[in-house]
Amino acid sequence: MSILSLLPHPIHFHRALKLPAGQSVGFHARAGAELHIADGDVELIEPPLLLAETLHWPRRRLPSGSVVALSRSGWFALRAQRDTTLRLRQRAWVFSPTRIARILSGWRRRRLAH
Repeated sequence: MSILSLLPHPIHFHRALKLPAGQSVGFHARAGAELHIADGDVELIEPPLLLAETLHWPRRRLPSGSVVALSRSGWFALRAQRDTTLRLRQRAWVFSPTRIARILSGWRRRRLAH
C-alpha cells in the first residue's frame, strides 16, 4: 500500500454569487472551472489574448441557464446585465504526487539525521 493512496482525492469547491444589475466582479479561475448561471444575464470577460501585438479581451454574453467550462486559467470578470445568481465550481488546489513525494523524502531525511 502506497502513502499516496492514503491521501484524499481532489475535491471541488463551489462559490455562489449574487450580482445586482450593473455590478462587476473579478475572480481567478483555473482551466476546467465551471460557471453556472442560475438566474439572470451576465457578460463574461476572459483573460487577455495577444493578437497581432494588440491585447484583446474576449467577451461572451451568458443568458440564464448557461453552463460554461473555462478553457484557460487566468483572471476573469463578470458584469451583470440584470440581477443575477451564479455559481463557480473548480477543483481545490492539491499537491501533485511528485511534490508530495519530495516533501515526504525531505521529512524522512531530516528525521533520520537526528
